[in-house]
Amino acid sequence: MNLLKYILIIVVLLLPLLGAAQEVDSTVVETETSVKDSVLNAQLEEMMSMLEQADSLHRVDSMRIARILVDLEKLKTTDNIKKQSLLQELHNIQSADSLQRAIHKQRIESLRSISKGFPVNPFRDTLFYIYNKIGSFSPSERAQNITQRIGKLEADDFTVVDSIVLQQSINNITMDIVYNELIILSITEDDALWMNSSKEVLAAEYLEAIKEAILVSKKEHSWENLLIRIGISILIIIGMIILTYLIRKLFTKAKNSLVNYKKTWIKGITIRGYQLLTPDRQVDFLQSILGFIQLIVILIALYITLPLIFSVFPWTKGIAHTLFDGLLNPTKQILWAIVNYIPNLLTIAVIYGFFHYTIRFFAFLAKEIELEVLKIPGFYPDWAETTFGLIRFLLYVFMFILIFPYLPGSDSPIFQGVSVFLGVLFSLGSSSAIANIVSGLVITYMRPFQEGDRIKIGDQIGDVIEKSMLVTRLRTIKNEYITVPNSTILSGKTTNYSVSAKTWGLILHTKVTIGYDVPWQTVHELLVNAALAVDGIEQDRRPFVLQTSLDDNYVEYELNAYTNTEKTFVMYSEINKNIQNQFNAAGIDILSPTYESTYDGDSYVESLKAKTKKEDSPPPPNQ
Repeated sequence: MNLLKYILIIVVLLLPLLGAAQEVDSTVVETETSVKDSVLNAQLEEMMSMLEQADSLHRVDSMRIARILVDLEKLKTTDNIKKQSLLQELHNIQSADSLQRAIHKQRIESLRSISKGFPVNPFRDTLFYIYNKIGSFSPSERAQNITQRIGKLEADDFTVVDSIVLQQSINNITMDIVYNELIILSITEDDALWMNSSKEVLAAEYLEAIKEAILVSKKEHSWENLLIRIGISILIIIGMIILTYLIRKLFTKAKNSLVNYKKTWIKGITIRGYQLLTPDRQVDFLQSILGFIQLIVILIALYITLPLIFSVFPWTKGIAHTLFDGLLNPTKQILWAIVNYIPNLLTIAVIYGFFHYTIRFFAFLAKEIELEVLKIPGFYPDWAETTFGLIRFLLYVFMFILIFPYLPGSDSPIFQGVSVFLGVLFSLGSSSAIANIVSGLVITYMRPFQEGDRIKIGDQIGDVIEKSMLVTRLRTIKNEYITVPNSTILSGKTTNYSVSAKTWGLILHTKVTIGYDVPWQTVHELLVNAALAVDGIEQDRRPFVLQTSLDDNYVEYELNAYTNTEKTFVMYSEINKNIQNQFNAAGIDILSPTYESTYDGDSYVESLKAKTKKEDSPPPPNQ
């Protein structure tokens, strides 16, 4: 059933070819004829007109020569003067005729250089070519008529090949090949000149070629040969069935072997810890590939079998040639294209090799600079990776520009149109991306921050966890993951806390308002002690306090403390907590801007204590 299915597929695919092959004789011949006629008719008409004039003169001369010979026979032996005159006239005519033949032959040589003739091929084998016209019949029409006449003789079962003979025309101008009363072919003096021969010799050669072709064709179409060819076709079909069975058996065995090897060398496909294919899926995938290859092999075998069967029978050889050409011509074109492309491929390999090792050299330099093994004044190590990426991109672009003309089909309008379309599409759809890339380059060489730095962009504060050509990613203290386009960073203000902390130390600052009744020395001491009690505050650089304003009801104090870390959120909380503890222990109220200096802080504290005590007491038993 599978073999029948494959045969049906092949037949359906080949139906257009078979239909075309049945008309190949008339279509191809008519096409070639029209093309050749259109190209050569102008030259042929002009040259043939001159040859016809020469033929007319030759016929007149032949008649004059015949008349002179008759007159010479009638003369008396004593009439020497008349005889001498006739002989001189005969000599002049013959000399003129020889000269005319030489000119005639020279003209034919010039015509032969532009014409290859029209084949006479009644049985798909060319017997000879027709170059010359006769009367109103062009060379192509003569060739077609001769082919048809020979075909009719071969198709007639009662044709006697030995009855095909040569015959001189009545006017002695042509040599005719005739069968009974049918003139198969007429050979003129011009035909003989075309072939550098005489009419008689050329006619004898054509006669033998026609006889042999008819005999061979009749033998091929005999019942004995037909039965032999049918037997050969049956053997080819049996061989195809056996071959298909062996192919299926071979591929079935290969598929079963994959299952047996599943626990040995088929272990799936894993890429960077991700199992792309399990062993079972890999086996299924490989079996699918083998099944596809099996189908292709069987289809190719069937495709080759059909032309072999068609080539056995004479009347289907044209179909066989069409099928073979349909398979071989594309294959030859592909192979020749590959062979012709080898020089370009070598050029591409040389260009790629040069740029590959050039990029590796720059990668080595970038790594050395990044590790600070190689130091270049004014060039920072963190520039190395970005600069290498930029150089690598430019080198790849330049390499593609050099390779592009050597790519197959690069000069075709379709390839160029697609390239222009992609270029326009990229330019229209990537304006914002290009702006971010340029901003990323500028940010890299400006060096406003590095990965791991704590920065502030707009109102967002976080640690830099990734810095790319397009975006910068932050993680805030709330573990929020924020992506900021580089163009936004370049157009705004960026604050870097890490650089200051590592270089000069950050100054943590907070403000409190204290009433005028508290001495400023006491406030300064309490604030400094609150800062020094926090972990991370530098002890060798003493905190300092600034009195930033003297308002109506209070004084505003600003505490400033040094730290060498950028992790300041917890430290601010600790400082504020310590300030509250210090001032509460000293009995000093921290005022708000609207808080009055006459506020009785002690009574307020006592009321809070009483309220708390009341809330903590147990409820009455009846509740």
